[in-house]
Amino acid sequence: MAHKTVRNVLISVALGGTCAFGAVATAQAATLYDHINYGDEMGSWGSGDLPSWANDRASSIKKGASRLMCENKGCTGRTAPLDSDKNDLRSFTVNLHIGESWSDRISALR
Repeated sequence: MAHKTVRNVLISVALGGTCAFGAVATAQAATLYDHINYGDEMGSWGSGDLPSWANDRASSIKKGASRLMCENKGCTGRTAPLDSDKNDLRSFTVNLHIGESWSDRISALR
């Protein structure tokens, strides 16, 4: 568990975020999770492209100040409004084709 906090702090600092005593300031950053129901936190990001290792992996998200999920880097391709936390992106299908979901699809946030 401690390694995730350290990784989140390093990510936050690298992206210009602030942290206090090893915690990431996430009030404005979206937090992405590898699994549904907020399982296995990957980290918190503000607006912009996700790092390549986190690209197309999120299965749940706590929105922070983010307002838009993007299918591709640079916020190109399909997008969906992010108006609330999503504990299971498999059931979120806004602006996608039948049978598709936002699970394992997010590449950028705005």
